[in-house]
Amino acid sequence: MFQVFNVIPAGFFNNLASGSNQRIYADCMQLIYKEYEREISYRIPRNRIRDTLAIYFLEHHVELSEEEYTGDKTANDMAAAVIRKFISKEIGWLYEEIDDATYEKQIVMTENGI
Repeated sequence: MFQVFNVIPAGFFNNLASGSNQRIYADCMQLIYKEYEREISYRIPRNRIRDTLAIYFLEHHVELSEEEYTGDKTANDMAAAVIRKFISKEIGWLYEEIDDATYEKQIVMTENGI
């Protein structure tokens, strides 16, 4: 029998299952996925994803809760924190690469994240 947790990280669903930011994380992941639908290469510059999430935070007047995020409450800082969280080994929704030609950070969705 196929065991899902032998394939995905143990904390894969933690962002959606607990904490007061679960709806924000779900919205952020959907926004990132929509950006990927427009791409052929499935690699998006990190700053483009950060800007997309920052716009979401500004337009919806959303702030991450204090229990999970203690940094500055600027939209860019919160967006960067969400990206770091999604890249973390515990979550594993995204990973980061550096483009060899431009040395720009690129964000790629993992198969599990997709």
